[in-house]
Amino acid sequence: MRAFLTGLLLAAATAGPVLADPTGSWLVKGGNADGSGAYQGKISITRDGETYKAIWVVGSTKFTGTGIGGAVIDGLFTPAPASESDSAISILFRSGKDVGLAVYSEQADGSWSGAWTYENLNRVAYETWTPKDGQTPTKTKTATVKTDTKPRAQAPAAPKP
Repeated sequence: MRAFLTGLLLAAATAGPVLADPTGSWLVKGGNADGSGAYQGKISITRDGETYKAIWVVGSTKFTGTGIGGAVIDGLFTPAPASESDSAISILFRSGKDVGLAVYSEQADGSWSGAWTYENLNRVAYETWTPKDGQTPTKTKTATVKTDTKPRAQAPAAPKP
């Protein structure tokens, strides 16, 4: 998992122009973490203050989640409040009693890809978001990230044992 996340973050750091901002409606394709096959659906991401709200619909199942944004600055992943310049998003999600964690980064073509897992599951699954109806992403701005500034958010101190 650590190697995958490191690779994911390095890929985000070296990708071409950043289209940024995961908000919008996306088509979803992925594989189930339990190995039971592939799935397709849709996801809607909205910004709500400093967080993101995510709603997946896969078949008749609805998943809801809350996320934070982030960016790769000087080759390091920096989590931060939700922003239109985000090139990464982490989401805690729920469906019924199932709770999971997902991490995505924007790709050079404007799609988003990442990995997810459920609580108490020892496997990771992968998922890709593409624009609905096969359209090219409309977000064509280039994000500018200053490399001489401090991270947008300080990481919280680790709890004492």
